[in-house]
Amino acid sequence: FDKAEQAIKKALEINTRISEVQAMAHNFNNLGLIHFNKKDHKSAIEYFKKALKLNRDLFNNYEVAQNLNNLSMIYLDLKNYKLAYSYIKELEEITNSINSVQVKLDYYNTKSKYFSDIKEFRQALIYKEKFVYMKDSIFSLGRIKQFNQLKTLANAEKEIQKLDFLEKINALQDEKIENQNYIQFASGIVF
Repeated sequence: FDKAEQAIKKALEINTRISEVQAMAHNFNNLGLIHFNKKDHKSAIEYFKKALKLNRDLFNNYEVAQNLNNLSMIYLDLKNYKLAYSYIKELEEITNSINSVQVKLDYYNTKSKYFSDIKEFRQALIYKEKFVYMKDSIFSLGRIKQFNQLKTLANAEKEIQKLDFLEKINALQDEKIENQNYIQFASGIVF
């Protein structure tokens, strides 16, 4: 994590110098993730909040949703359920306003974890099922798409083989006609 953190801090320094605000928000979010994984919750929260502020200023709801999800998860980890829920509610509003499967997946998973942590297992199960159903649907759609691509390739290969076969038949027929013409021509000379 230390090398990654150093590289991101260097990138943040450059992005700050050139005023690349979206990249700065990404840098802050990534630093937050590093500190969250190191269990340095205080620093992680600071970085996530900086990223959240920049993304709100940019009206980038997709990234705002990611930041809210990260803050929800960190507060769940800290067992501060009231604060976690406030971020989850805000995340829910944004999730409903944008069309992003990944954001919905993150929301369902986080909400399931929240309900599980506060021992409301029926609600946890509802959101876990939504998460699994959506993830399975995406996986199935991907498989169907791959199958259809393979089917198209196989059909194209069959068509190519059919064309090759027809070309060979045409070549044989042309040869046969040429031979018949030659025989007719030769028999006309003999008589």
